[in-house]
Amino acid sequence: MKKNKLLTIFLAILAIALVIGLVMLRKHRIAELDDIPTPQQAAWAVNSAPVLQGSVSQGFSALAEIQSSNSTRILPQISATILKMGPREGGAVKKGDLLVQLDTREQEANLAALNSQLTAAKADAKRNQDEAVRESRLAKKGGSSAAAVEKWRTAAKAARAKADAIANQIEALQIKIGYCNITAPIDAKIAQRMAEPGDVALPGKPIYILSADHGGRVAIPVPMAVLEKAHVGGDVLLRHGKDTMKAEISRIDPTLDKHAMGHIEIDLDDRPFGLPEGYRVPARIISNSREDSLVVPANTVVTDKQAGHGHVFRIESHDGREIVKRIPVDILLKGAEGFAVSGDIKPGDKLVEAHESVLLRLRDGDPVQSSTGVDGE
Repeated sequence: MKKNKLLTIFLAILAIALVIGLVMLRKHRIAELDDIPTPQQAAWAVNSAPVLQGSVSQGFSALAEIQSSNSTRILPQISATILKMGPREGGAVKKGDLLVQLDTREQEANLAALNSQLTAAKADAKRNQDEAVRESRLAKKGGSSAAAVEKWRTAAKAARAKADAIANQIEALQIKIGYCNITAPIDAKIAQRMAEPGDVALPGKPIYILSADHGGRVAIPVPMAVLEKAHVGGDVLLRHGKDTMKAEISRIDPTLDKHAMGHIEIDLDDRPFGLPEGYRVPARIISNSREDSLVVPANTVVTDKQAGHGHVFRIESHDGREIVKRIPVDILLKGAEGFAVSGDIKPGDKLVEAHESVLLRLRDGDPVQSSTGVDGE
Protein backbone atom coordinates (compact mmCIF):
# COMPACT_ATOMS: atom_id res chain seq x y z
CA MET A 1 0.00 0.00 0.00
CA LYS A 2 2.78 2.33 0.99
CA LYS A 3 4.81 1.34 -2.10
CA ASN A 4 1.88 2.11 -4.41
CA LYS A 5 1.50 5.56 -2.91
CA LEU A 6 5.19 6.32 -3.42
CA LEU A 7 4.97 5.15 -7.08
CA THR A 8 1.99 7.36 -7.69
CA ILE A 9 3.77 10.39 -6.22
CA PHE A 10 6.87 9.67 -8.35
CA LEU A 11 4.88 9.39 -11.55
CA ALA A 12 3.03 12.61 -10.79
CA ILE A 13 6.29 14.46 -10.18
CA LEU A 14 7.73 13.00 -13.39
CA ALA A 15 4.68 14.11 -15.39
CA ILE A 16 4.88 17.63 -13.94
CA ALA A 17 8.60 17.82 -14.77
CA LEU A 18 7.93 16.61 -18.31
CA VAL A 19 5.24 19.25 -18.85
CA ILE A 20 7.50 21.97 -17.46
CA GLY A 21 10.32 20.79 -19.74
CA LEU A 22 8.11 20.87 -22.83
CA VAL A 23 6.89 24.36 -21.96
CA MET A 24 10.46 25.60 -21.51
CA LEU A 25 11.52 23.98 -24.82
CA ARG A 26 8.66 25.65 -26.70
CA LYS A 27 9.56 29.05 -25.23
CA HIS A 28 13.19 28.51 -26.28
CA ARG A 29 12.17 27.59 -29.83
CA ILE A 30 9.89 30.65 -30.07
CA ALA A 31 12.76 32.86 -28.86
CA GLU A 32 15.02 31.39 -31.54
CA LEU A 33 12.40 32.10 -34.25
CA ASP A 34 12.07 35.68 -33.04
CA ASP A 35 15.81 36.12 -33.52
CA ILE A 36 15.61 34.96 -37.18
CA PRO A 37 15.22 38.02 -39.53
CA THR A 38 12.08 38.13 -41.69
CA PRO A 39 12.99 37.25 -45.30
CA GLN A 40 12.56 40.05 -47.86
CA GLN A 41 10.04 39.71 -50.69
CA ALA A 42 11.68 38.66 -53.97
CA ALA A 43 11.97 41.53 -56.46
CA TRP A 44 10.06 41.42 -59.76
CA ALA A 45 12.29 41.45 -62.83
CA VAL A 46 10.62 43.99 -65.14
CA ASN A 47 11.31 46.14 -68.19
CA SER A 48 11.03 49.89 -67.87
CA ALA A 49 9.90 52.57 -70.29
CA PRO A 50 10.12 56.34 -69.91
CA VAL A 51 7.28 58.83 -69.95
CA LEU A 52 7.61 61.05 -73.02
CA GLN A 53 6.25 64.43 -74.05
CA GLY A 54 4.86 64.34 -77.58
CA SER A 55 1.87 63.66 -79.79
CA VAL A 56 -0.46 60.70 -80.22
CA SER A 57 -2.65 60.11 -83.24
CA GLN A 58 -5.31 57.76 -84.49
CA GLY A 59 -5.73 57.01 -88.16
CA PHE A 60 -6.06 54.60 -91.06
CA SER A 61 -2.94 52.91 -92.40
CA ALA A 62 -2.56 52.59 -96.15
CA LEU A 63 0.02 52.35 -98.92
CA ALA A 64 0.72 55.61 -100.76
CA GLU A 65 2.02 55.75 -104.34
CA ILE A 66 4.45 58.49 -105.28
CA GLN A 67 3.69 60.14 -108.59
CA SER A 68 5.31 62.91 -110.57
CA SER A 69 3.42 66.03 -111.53
CA ASN A 70 5.49 66.10 -114.74
CA SER A 71 6.36 62.71 -116.25
CA THR A 72 7.66 61.91 -119.75
CA ARG A 73 7.42 58.65 -121.66
CA ILE A 74 10.36 57.73 -123.87
CA LEU A 75 9.21 55.80 -126.96
CA PRO A 76 11.47 54.51 -129.75
CA GLN A 77 10.72 55.65 -133.30
CA ILE A 78 12.10 52.57 -135.03
CA SER A 79 12.29 48.84 -134.49
CA ALA A 80 15.79 47.69 -133.53
CA THR A 81 17.70 45.63 -130.97
CA ILE A 82 18.72 47.48 -127.80
CA LEU A 83 22.49 47.51 -127.34
CA LYS A 84 22.82 49.75 -124.30
CA MET A 85 20.53 51.20 -121.62
CA GLY A 86 21.01 54.10 -119.23
CA PRO A 87 20.36 54.28 -115.46
CA ARG A 88 17.85 52.17 -113.58
CA GLU A 89 14.96 53.39 -111.41
CA GLY A 90 15.95 56.19 -109.08
CA GLY A 91 18.91 57.29 -111.17
CA ALA A 92 19.22 60.90 -112.31
CA VAL A 93 19.85 62.12 -115.85
CA LYS A 94 20.60 65.51 -117.38
CA LYS A 95 19.14 66.80 -120.61
CA GLY A 96 21.06 65.20 -123.48
CA ASP A 97 22.32 62.18 -121.51
CA LEU A 98 22.19 58.91 -123.44
CA LEU A 99 19.29 56.71 -122.38
CA VAL A 100 19.16 54.03 -125.09
CA GLN A 101 21.50 52.96 -127.88
CA LEU A 102 19.93 50.80 -130.59
CA ASP A 103 21.67 48.52 -133.06
CA THR A 104 22.34 50.51 -136.27
CA ARG A 105 24.14 47.85 -138.29
CA GLU A 106 21.20 47.21 -140.60
CA GLN A 107 20.66 50.92 -141.20
CA GLU A 108 24.39 51.49 -141.72
CA ALA A 109 24.47 48.70 -144.34
CA ASN A 110 21.44 50.20 -146.11
CA LEU A 111 23.07 53.63 -145.96
CA ALA A 112 26.26 52.34 -147.58
CA ALA A 113 24.23 50.70 -150.38
CA LEU A 114 22.25 53.89 -150.97
CA ASN A 115 25.42 55.99 -151.09
CA SER A 116 26.75 53.65 -153.80
CA GLN A 117 23.49 53.96 -155.70
CA LEU A 118 23.60 57.74 -155.34
CA THR A 119 27.13 57.87 -156.75
CA ALA A 120 26.05 55.71 -159.70
CA ALA A 121 22.90 57.80 -160.26
CA LYS A 122 24.86 61.07 -160.23
CA ALA A 123 27.39 59.60 -162.68
CA ASP A 124 24.58 58.40 -164.93
CA ALA A 125 22.90 61.82 -164.79
CA LYS A 126 26.19 63.57 -165.68
CA ARG A 127 26.85 61.16 -168.56
CA ASN A 128 23.36 61.62 -169.98
CA GLN A 129 23.63 65.40 -169.60
CA ASP A 130 26.98 65.38 -171.40
CA GLU A 131 25.47 63.30 -174.20
CA ALA A 132 22.54 65.69 -174.49
CA VAL A 133 24.95 68.64 -174.85
CA ARG A 134 27.01 66.79 -177.46
CA GLU A 135 23.92 65.77 -179.47
CA SER A 136 22.67 69.35 -179.34
CA ARG A 137 25.94 70.62 -180.86
CA LEU A 138 25.81 67.95 -183.56
CA ALA A 139 22.20 68.79 -184.34
CA LYS A 140 23.18 72.42 -184.97
CA LYS A 141 25.70 71.18 -187.56
CA GLY A 142 23.22 68.69 -189.02
CA GLY A 143 25.02 65.70 -187.55
CA SER A 144 22.10 64.64 -185.28
CA SER A 145 18.35 64.94 -184.99
CA ALA A 146 16.17 66.82 -182.54
CA ALA A 147 14.71 63.46 -181.40
CA ALA A 148 18.14 62.21 -180.38
CA VAL A 149 18.80 65.40 -178.42
CA GLU A 150 15.46 65.10 -176.61
CA LYS A 151 16.16 61.45 -175.83
CA TRP A 152 19.41 62.29 -174.00
CA ARG A 153 17.83 65.25 -172.22
CA THR A 154 15.01 62.99 -170.99
CA ALA A 155 17.51 60.35 -169.86
CA ALA A 156 19.54 63.00 -167.99
CA LYS A 157 16.39 64.34 -166.28
CA ALA A 158 15.41 60.81 -165.21
CA ALA A 159 18.87 60.11 -163.86
CA ARG A 160 18.80 63.37 -161.84
CA ALA A 161 15.37 62.47 -160.48
CA LYS A 162 16.67 59.04 -159.47
CA ALA A 163 19.67 60.63 -157.76
CA ASP A 164 17.39 63.06 -155.89
CA ALA A 165 15.15 60.17 -154.76
CA ILE A 166 18.17 58.24 -153.48
CA ALA A 167 19.42 61.36 -151.70
CA ASN A 168 16.01 61.68 -150.00
CA GLN A 169 16.21 58.02 -148.91
CA ILE A 170 19.68 58.64 -147.51
CA GLU A 171 18.42 61.66 -145.54
CA ALA A 172 15.49 59.66 -144.14
CA LEU A 173 17.80 56.80 -143.21
CA GLN A 174 20.22 59.18 -141.49
CA ILE A 175 17.31 60.50 -139.44
CA LYS A 176 16.44 56.90 -138.50
CA ILE A 177 20.04 56.30 -137.50
CA GLY A 178 19.76 59.39 -135.33
CA TYR A 179 16.76 57.77 -133.63
CA CYS A 180 19.03 54.91 -132.57
CA ASN A 181 20.64 57.13 -129.92
CA ILE A 182 17.85 58.22 -127.58
CA THR A 183 18.74 60.97 -125.11
CA ALA A 184 16.96 62.53 -122.14
CA PRO A 185 14.79 65.49 -123.20
CA ILE A 186 14.83 67.06 -119.71
CA ASP A 187 16.65 66.95 -116.40
CA ALA A 188 14.83 64.14 -114.61
CA LYS A 189 14.93 60.99 -112.54
CA ILE A 190 14.22 57.51 -113.83
CA ALA A 191 10.74 56.49 -112.71
CA GLN A 192 10.60 53.23 -114.69
CA ARG A 193 13.04 51.37 -116.91
CA MET A 194 10.94 49.06 -119.03
CA ALA A 195 13.49 47.25 -121.23
CA GLU A 196 16.89 45.60 -121.07
CA PRO A 197 19.82 45.26 -123.49
CA GLY A 198 18.99 42.54 -126.01
CA ASP A 199 15.28 43.38 -126.12
CA VAL A 200 13.74 44.60 -129.37
CA ALA A 201 12.54 48.17 -129.22
CA LEU A 202 9.22 48.70 -130.98
CA PRO A 203 7.72 52.02 -132.13
CA GLY A 204 5.10 53.23 -129.65
CA LYS A 205 6.19 50.89 -126.85
CA PRO A 206 7.70 52.93 -123.95
CA ILE A 207 11.13 51.94 -122.72
CA TYR A 208 11.57 54.65 -120.08
CA ILE A 209 9.35 56.86 -117.95
CA LEU A 210 11.09 59.97 -116.64
CA SER A 211 9.85 62.23 -113.88
CA ALA A 212 10.90 65.84 -113.65
CA ASP A 213 13.17 66.84 -110.78
CA HIS A 214 10.55 69.22 -109.38
CA GLY A 215 6.99 68.67 -108.26
CA GLY A 216 5.40 65.55 -106.87
CA ARG A 217 2.09 63.98 -106.00
CA VAL A 218 1.01 61.24 -103.59
CA ALA A 219 -2.08 59.10 -104.24
CA ILE A 220 -3.54 56.96 -101.44
CA PRO A 221 -6.31 54.43 -102.14
CA VAL A 222 -8.73 54.13 -99.20
CA PRO A 223 -12.18 52.59 -98.65
CA MET A 224 -15.24 54.80 -98.69
CA ALA A 225 -15.65 54.57 -94.89
CA VAL A 226 -12.28 56.28 -94.46
CA LEU A 227 -12.86 58.69 -97.34
CA GLU A 228 -16.01 59.99 -95.66
CA LYS A 229 -14.01 60.98 -92.56
CA ALA A 230 -11.17 62.63 -94.49
CA HIS A 231 -11.19 66.31 -95.44
CA VAL A 232 -9.06 68.67 -97.50
CA GLY A 233 -6.32 70.06 -95.26
CA GLY A 234 -6.29 66.99 -93.03
CA ASP A 235 -2.96 65.53 -91.97
CA VAL A 236 -1.29 62.48 -93.45
CA LEU A 237 1.92 60.93 -92.13
CA LEU A 238 4.27 59.40 -94.71
CA ARG A 239 7.08 57.09 -93.66
CA HIS A 240 10.16 55.72 -95.42
CA GLY A 241 12.49 53.73 -93.19
CA LYS A 242 13.26 55.92 -90.18
CA ASP A 243 12.20 59.11 -91.97
CA THR A 244 8.70 60.57 -91.58
CA MET A 245 6.99 63.63 -92.97
CA LYS A 246 3.61 65.25 -92.44
CA ALA A 247 1.58 66.46 -95.41
CA GLU A 248 -1.87 67.93 -95.97
CA ILE A 249 -4.62 66.43 -98.10
CA SER A 250 -5.02 68.43 -101.33
CA ARG A 251 -7.91 66.61 -103.00
CA ILE A 252 -10.38 63.83 -102.31
CA ASP A 253 -11.52 61.74 -105.28
CA PRO A 254 -14.68 59.80 -104.33
CA THR A 255 -14.75 57.93 -107.64
CA LEU A 256 -14.38 54.23 -106.81
CA ASP A 257 -11.95 52.06 -108.75
CA LYS A 258 -12.40 48.36 -109.53
CA HIS A 259 -11.40 47.55 -105.95
CA ALA A 260 -14.12 49.87 -104.55
CA MET A 261 -11.46 52.31 -103.32
CA GLY A 262 -11.51 56.08 -103.53
CA HIS A 263 -8.35 58.18 -103.52
CA ILE A 264 -6.78 60.85 -101.36
CA GLU A 265 -4.27 63.03 -103.24
CA ILE A 266 -1.49 65.24 -101.91
CA ASP A 267 0.42 67.82 -103.96
CA LEU A 268 4.03 68.48 -102.93
CA ASP A 269 6.83 70.74 -104.11
CA ASP A 270 9.11 67.70 -104.40
CA ARG A 271 8.61 63.97 -104.38
CA PRO A 272 8.77 62.77 -100.75
CA PHE A 273 12.12 61.40 -99.57
CA GLY A 274 13.52 61.91 -103.09
CA LEU A 275 11.96 58.63 -104.22
CA PRO A 276 11.15 57.92 -107.89
CA GLU A 277 7.69 57.83 -109.42
CA GLY A 278 5.82 54.60 -108.78
CA TYR A 279 7.48 53.97 -105.40
CA ARG A 280 5.09 53.04 -102.55
CA VAL A 281 5.50 54.10 -98.93
CA PRO A 282 3.43 53.50 -95.76
CA ALA A 283 0.97 56.28 -94.91
CA ARG A 284 -1.47 57.06 -92.10
CA ILE A 285 -4.51 59.27 -92.63
CA ILE A 286 -4.92 61.02 -89.28
CA SER A 287 -8.46 61.08 -87.90
CA ASN A 288 -7.74 62.28 -84.35
CA SER A 289 -4.67 63.51 -82.50
CA ARG A 290 -3.41 65.15 -79.32
CA GLU A 291 -0.33 67.34 -79.32
CA ASP A 292 2.08 68.09 -76.49
CA SER A 293 0.77 65.31 -74.24
CA LEU A 294 2.29 62.82 -71.82
CA VAL A 295 2.86 59.71 -73.90
CA VAL A 296 3.34 56.23 -72.40
CA PRO A 297 3.61 52.81 -74.10
CA ALA A 298 0.40 50.80 -74.23
CA ASN A 299 2.01 47.99 -72.20
CA THR A 300 2.49 50.27 -69.20
CA VAL A 301 -1.21 50.99 -68.64
CA VAL A 302 -3.77 48.85 -66.81
CA THR A 303 -7.22 49.98 -67.96
CA ASP A 304 -9.96 50.20 -65.34
CA LYS A 305 -13.55 49.13 -65.74
CA GLN A 306 -14.51 52.78 -65.93
CA ALA A 307 -13.84 53.95 -69.48
CA GLY A 308 -11.04 56.47 -69.88
CA HIS A 309 -9.31 55.59 -66.63
CA GLY A 310 -6.45 53.32 -65.64
CA HIS A 311 -3.22 53.20 -63.69
CA VAL A 312 0.51 52.78 -64.21
CA PHE A 313 3.34 51.66 -61.94
CA ARG A 314 6.11 54.19 -61.52
CA ILE A 315 9.52 52.83 -60.51
CA GLU A 316 10.99 54.71 -57.55
CA SER A 317 14.15 54.34 -55.46
CA HIS A 318 13.59 53.49 -51.79
CA ASP A 319 16.33 52.57 -49.25
CA GLY A 320 18.73 51.63 -52.00
CA ARG A 321 16.30 49.44 -53.94
CA GLU A 322 13.58 49.91 -56.50
CA ILE A 323 9.90 49.69 -55.66
CA VAL A 324 6.74 50.48 -57.62
CA LYS A 325 4.13 53.08 -56.86
CA ARG A 326 0.63 52.76 -58.32
CA ILE A 327 -0.37 56.00 -60.09
CA PRO A 328 -3.94 56.56 -61.39
CA VAL A 329 -4.10 58.17 -64.87
CA ASP A 330 -6.75 59.42 -67.26
CA ILE A 331 -6.48 57.94 -70.76
CA LEU A 332 -6.95 60.82 -73.21
CA LEU A 333 -6.27 59.00 -76.50
CA LYS A 334 -5.05 55.60 -77.64
CA GLY A 335 -2.89 55.84 -80.74
CA ALA A 336 -0.16 54.18 -82.74
CA GLU A 337 2.54 56.02 -80.75
CA GLY A 338 1.12 54.86 -77.39
CA PHE A 339 -1.41 56.34 -74.93
CA ALA A 340 -1.82 60.04 -74.24
CA VAL A 341 -2.50 60.27 -70.49
CA SER A 342 -2.73 62.75 -67.65
CA GLY A 343 -1.87 62.09 -64.00
CA ASP A 344 0.81 62.45 -61.35
CA ILE A 345 3.66 61.58 -63.71
CA LYS A 346 6.12 63.68 -65.67
CA PRO A 347 8.42 63.23 -68.68
CA GLY A 348 11.38 61.05 -67.79
CA ASP A 349 9.62 58.97 -65.11
CA LYS A 350 10.30 55.24 -65.42
CA LEU A 351 7.25 53.01 -65.71
CA VAL A 352 6.91 49.23 -65.55
CA GLU A 353 6.33 47.86 -69.07
CA ALA A 354 4.88 44.36 -69.15
CA HIS A 355 1.91 42.27 -70.24
CA GLU A 356 -1.30 43.24 -68.47
CA SER A 357 -1.37 39.87 -66.69
CA VAL A 358 1.91 40.85 -64.97
CA LEU A 359 0.77 44.38 -64.21
CA LEU A 360 -2.39 43.06 -62.55
CA ARG A 361 -0.28 41.06 -60.06
CA LEU A 362 1.82 44.03 -58.98
CA ARG A 363 0.98 45.80 -55.74
CA ASP A 364 1.86 49.24 -54.46
CA GLY A 365 5.32 49.04 -52.87
CA ASP A 366 6.42 45.78 -54.49
CA PRO A 367 10.20 45.60 -55.03
CA VAL A 368 11.38 45.36 -58.62
CA GLN A 369 14.59 45.03 -60.57
CA SER A 370 14.21 47.02 -63.79
CA SER A 371 16.01 47.00 -67.09
CA THR A 372 15.44 49.08 -70.21
CA GLY A 373 14.20 47.04 -73.16
CA VAL A 374 11.28 45.50 -75.03
CA ASP A 375 9.04 43.21 -73.11
CA GLY A 376 9.40 39.72 -74.46
CA GLU A 377 5.79 38.61 -74.35
